[in-house]
Amino acid sequence: MKKIGIYGLYSEQSIGDHYILDGLINQIRSNFEEKVEIIVFSYSPCSTRALLSNTNISVMSATPISSSKSKDQNYSEEREIRSIIKQKFKKILDSHPNLWFSVDPILLSNFNFWKKIHNKLQGLDLFVFGGGNILMDLYPYRVFYHYIYSQLCGITNTPAMYYSIGAGPLRSVRGRFYFNQTLKNIDYITTRDKESLQLVEHVLNTENTHTELAADPALCLDLGESKSEHNMKRPIESDTTQIAVSLVPYYKKGYWPDPEQEIYHTYLETMVEALTNISETRDASLTFFATNHPTDLEPAEQILKRIDDDVSVKILRDKLTGKELVLWLKKFDFALCTRLHSLIPTFVSGTPFVAYAYQPKVQYFCSRIGHPSQAIDLSQDSDRIIDQTQQALATAEEWSGTIPDHNQKLNALRSSANKSVQLAKAIVDSDQHDFR
Repeated sequence: MKKIGIYGLYSEQSIGDHYILDGLINQIRSNFEEKVEIIVFSYSPCSTRALLSNTNISVMSATPISSSKSKDQNYSEEREIRSIIKQKFKKILDSHPNLWFSVDPILLSNFNFWKKIHNKLQGLDLFVFGGGNILMDLYPYRVFYHYIYSQLCGITNTPAMYYSIGAGPLRSVRGRFYFNQTLKNIDYITTRDKESLQLVEHVLNTENTHTELAADPALCLDLGESKSEHNMKRPIESDTTQIAVSLVPYYKKGYWPDPEQEIYHTYLETMVEALTNISETRDASLTFFATNHPTDLEPAEQILKRIDDDVSVKILRDKLTGKELVLWLKKFDFALCTRLHSLIPTFVSGTPFVAYAYQPKVQYFCSRIGHPSQAIDLSQDSDRIIDQTQQALATAEEWSGTIPDHNQKLNALRSSANKSVQLAKAIVDSDQHDFR
């Protein structure tokens, strides 16, 4: 039996993480002829075990810190790092990122843990850095873990690849140094968008690593339904326009890497005005949903407090699975999406959308499916955001209930996404462990 290891964050709170992991696992199981044993190396092992509780997939702690907190499903690695390094030194490190080099030995200090990882890697046919925006240096300590795993893959002669990942930012000297060292033991890099591919090829040394454009594994989510059911639109019984809305705690303290409370409050006020405008001009009923649960419910609650009582607003507090969310979104006339992994299930559902590009990856996806003007840059001033929301919604109205050429575009993206698993299969089926 072949064995594949998958490495990533995969927290229980992030439904997007679940989409990615579920899609990746579905790709592997659908494309390998023989049964494959999968081991997930997770930053949030207890959360990941909860996500995979009905499967026979095993889960390991990806880091010694997550291993030490195995009973806490909602632990924050950022808080754990801060408990190791006194806060005053953390501030210095944030001000001088290259000083993080001096902290790296702390992350290697648990010899028994890394010996255990070494032994697990030794039995794998492939190690995958799997999906999501993981090739970045926004979180300095995570960069070093990529380097450690790649070195252990080199020592154990285990093939490794980056699988349909997003990339960037890659700004620090330390980040570029460690990722360049990491790539020495990486056979393939596939990215979910061309902008990530261009960044990787421009910033990193990919001379000995094959790079290729793929697509997000979440597009290959196992919906567990017939094709006819998947394509069926089930409208809500209502005379009003039904709009699903996803939000993020944009620049909110305690969530954003570099928080700015003033920006967060401006964002809330802008969304209140935009949603009130939509409600009044389209006789619309709004339903908030979360793809990072319960994190995304906080800005929804704040808007609920601020918006006029005569605006029809409610909050879906349930945490839906990927399949459930796709089917739920089909009930709506439109969706206003913010997170990438609220946009992707909306696209899979075929529901017309407007996207708020809180990060570039949202704009990248809209451009790839041929609708760049549907993405609205949240860094603009409020008036432009509100005006562009109306323009994008007017465009969505012209789509007559479904995204133009939806099935064709979805099938093309899924075909592109499967390039990653085809490369993975080629590595696993090869007799050579050095596949370059």
